[in-house]
Amino acid sequence: MIDAGPLIPCVRGGTVRYHSVAGFSHIKAVIVEASNVQFKLKDYRATFAQRCIDLDPNLLTPVSKALGHKSSVTTETFYARIGEAPAIKQIQDAWEKAMVAQAPKPQSPLIERKEWLTGYA
Repeated sequence: MIDAGPLIPCVRGGTVRYHSVAGFSHIKAVIVEASNVQFKLKDYRATFAQRCIDLDPNLLTPVSKALGHKSSVTTETFYARIGEAPAIKQIQDAWEKAMVAQAPKPQSPLIERKEWLTGYA
């Protein structure tokens, strides 16, 4: 696990630390009051998961692990789905990569034999 600092740090006396549950709940209440938008902190799990999958569908397994799921099926069923456009792009990229890998490589018989003209007589 990566040791990371708090997303919303609590700074008191010059020390950066995590908010207590009560402190974080207070911040949430201030945001709800100012924005008039009701939300649950757990809503951010689905947002995080979907944004990651939208960036790169290959992140499904790592996102699933980050959320603490035993299976990526749980993540895909309840939190994030690979959209049609990213899925099609991923397939096109895979085919393009395969075609480039299978393309014949140009060969020069002189270079293959390590003989070439130097231009000197």
